Amino acid sequence: TSDRSEGLRAMITKPPSASLSWTLSWSTSPLRDIGQATGSITHDLRHMVRDRPASRWTLALAATQLGTSSRTLQRMLANEQSRFADLLVRTRLDVATELLARTSLSIGTIALLSGFSDHSHLCSTMQRIRGLPPSAIRSTAEQELMTHRANAW
Repeated sequence: TSDRSEGLRAMITKPPSASLSWTLSWSTSPLRDIGQATGSITHDLRHMVRDRPASRWTLALAATQLGTSSRTLQRMLANEQSRFADLLVRTRLDVATELLARTSLSIGTIALLSGFSDHSHLCSTMQRIRGLPPSAIRSTAEQELMTHRANAW
């Protein structure tokens, strides 16, 4: 049995007042034993990175958090046709995409909260992998929301 570690989950909330300040709070959630709950180390690792996307993730840190060695983690990921670096970038892009769709935070702030070094790093990575810049993803989400609201009437 591996050691259980404590993970951190980011919650971004807008206060009820009309102020523009946002709050980033952290709550703990225990990490599962690797691969046991889902049968997939990729799923477990994505869950762990989603909880703390802005952490300075390395293969060694992820392995430690999961209670295994770096080499064992690499083997487990390879068995699922996955690589740590690819999984890390795609998970961070998922977090950024969700923040773009659900908040009005600046793209620079979203970049930092989702683990990218700055606005331009997020933009170039999203363009390369998703084929769209963050601004296009945000406007698509806004259009879908407006369509949904119009159809609700």
